[in-house]
Amino acid sequence: MDRFSTEEEHRSIYSLADILLDSYPYNGGTHTLEALWFNLPVVTYAGEQFLSRMGYSFLQSLDIKLGVSWSWEEYIDWGVKLGQNSNLRQEFIDRLVRSKESENLAPLWNSKKFAQDIYSVMVKLLGENLAIRN
Repeated sequence: MDRFSTEEEHRSIYSLADILLDSYPYNGGTHTLEALWFNLPVVTYAGEQFLSRMGYSFLQSLDIKLGVSWSWEEYIDWGVKLGQNSNLRQEFIDRLVRSKESENLAPLWNSKKFAQDIYSVMVKLLGENLAIRN
């Protein structure tokens, strides 16, 4: 596969598709995240391992249930439904657009809150670890 000469050219591919089928058992990671950022609906299969749950985690943090499957049958069904139903696709897109609005900023796009939350968890874990040692 040819590489793109610019980042903009690479990212323009997301405007060519109706949906992105997240890979399995290793989810697309960066590609899935980019697709969501560019308002492309995603179908993902949530597996058992953490690498097969990234797409699910992304959609959970956006409070989007559309496109999440727990079996191959559901994965195929979501792909067909989103591929054929433009209203359902538009609902997904509308949710993605709203998730980036400052008054509705979803956790996935809120890096400042994410950093604060991670810091709080680390402080708590460090405190618990020190308490156990003493």
